[in-house]
Amino acid sequence: EARSEREIRPLQILTGGDPRLLVIIAGFARHRSLKELLEELVSLIDDHTEYFRSHLEGLGKTERRVYLALVDLWRPSTTAEIAARSRQEVRAVSSLLGRLVKRGAVAYEGKGQKRLYSATQRLYSIYYKLRRQRDEAAVVQSLIQWMVACLSSERLATEAIQSASMREWWTRTRSLLAKGERDLALRALQSAYDQLVINEDTPGLLLHHVPELIALGLTERELLRVLTSDPQKSATMTPIIATLRSRLHEPVRVPLEVLEVASDLAAHIDKAVERANKALRL
Repeated sequence: EARSEREIRPLQILTGGDPRLLVIIAGFARHRSLKELLEELVSLIDDHTEYFRSHLEGLGKTERRVYLALVDLWRPSTTAEIAARSRQEVRAVSSLLGRLVKRGAVAYEGKGQKRLYSATQRLYSIYYKLRRQRDEAAVVQSLIQWMVACLSSERLATEAIQSASMREWWTRTRSLLAKGERDLALRALQSAYDQLVINEDTPGLLLHHVPELIALGLTERELLRVLTSDPQKSATMTPIIATLRSRLHEPVRVPLEVLEVASDLAAHIDKAVERANKALRL
């Protein structure tokens, strides 16, 4: 079947191109929209628990301990970080990582002490997180919601999902920025963010507003200051935070899936900012 790039992209992000995982997800994706596929990802993983478990059981006890530490970290990690998470000596972990690389279970980038390791089959980290505490699963759900907002062809009615008070704060922020009242605009934006209720519509809402605010002159640094002001909320904002940090050319250490979603978000924001700038000129 011929599929659009938009439809294929989530499979690429979630599997990293691994053939076995592609077969699993592609089979599950039949007769489902992109939104349905991503929202039912938990069911997909539940249906293939035995597959994921057998992969782990195929590792030796000491190798499995290092591998689980790596997938638990869920980002490209140094030997020292993996050793700390697995509670083992760095030298022993370095040797075990070498074995895992030879087995094809782990890949790395960089050299020497700057070498960063990650699991080659990405869904294992998501599988592991979904088996853990509720907060861990919430991070996965947040990633899925951002993927839906960025890649789904469905457009959210942003005005409909905002309360009257929220619409008032967003309007006030835009108005103050347009008048050059930067400090007052930032206060208004902070108030809007403080009132923001995090749910499945939040990514779409922010993808609507963030490019407009950038076009009006708000900097990525100022946006980051607001988005990271609440630790609980910022935990669900990882993709957009990674996007803004990347636009500032800052180093970003996040899961590879998040990094790829952030890349797509950056492209979306660039196009939206261009459209907003044209509208402002008119």
